[in-house]
Amino acid sequence: MTIHRDTLWKCMKEFKIRTKLTNMCKACVQKTRSMVRIEGTLSSFFENKTSLKQGDPLSPILFNLALQKVIPSIKMVPSGTKICKEQLNILAYADEIALIGKNEVEIRKRFVEVETLLEIECLLDRASL
Repeated sequence: MTIHRDTLWKCMKEFKIRTKLTNMCKACVQKTRSMVRIEGTLSSFFENKTSLKQGDPLSPILFNLALQKVIPSIKMVPSGTKICKEQLNILAYADEIALIGKNEVEIRKRFVEVETLLEIECLLDRASL
């Protein structure tokens, strides 16, 4: 899943994260370059223009921050599983999201709901699915 950087910076502003910290995060993820090894041969460098860098220690934190706009919006209908009086239907960390349901229909419904919320918040890049 790809998180739009501009939307991430807006999230940080909405959560009242100081501009200095936001600018430091921008400096860490913007103008990054990568290369790919295919069958032992390295490609030339290319600029990462969208998303967060895979393997960067800052990426899971920024990804979770962006998800904080979406996860509370998910309808807490009686689904998933109950753990210590808490009804769970979604677990998320870094770039992993686990949907919990009683059956496949329930999980598919939750998937569509999460996907729609991500699109509404402009967090989802469909090309990355």
